[in-house]
Amino acid sequence: MGGYDDDACEVCEGCGKVIAPGDKAHHGSEVWLCEDCAPDYEDLQQNPGSFMNPEGEPLTQAEADEQVAAHLSAGGVLSDKIVTTFEEA
Repeated sequence: MGGYDDDACEVCEGCGKVIAPGDKAHHGSEVWLCEDCAPDYEDLQQNPGSFMNPEGEPLTQAEADEQVAAHLSAGGVLSDKIVTTFEEA
């Protein structure tokens, strides 16, 4: 996979793109999404139950609103993708 060991990569559940170490990606409860397919903060705000809290429970609207407010107060915008840098799987 693009010069990487297959075990070091994941595949985007949305489009099938290879997600290699160093790529921006979103990790859901059981799936990986590339940056293009990843949800944004507006998705979080509008569909909080699609996201999980650290206890593995669906986010409440209040939890989602808190995360969105923190992102916006740090200078972010609702269209920013919710991604981190992918490390080796």
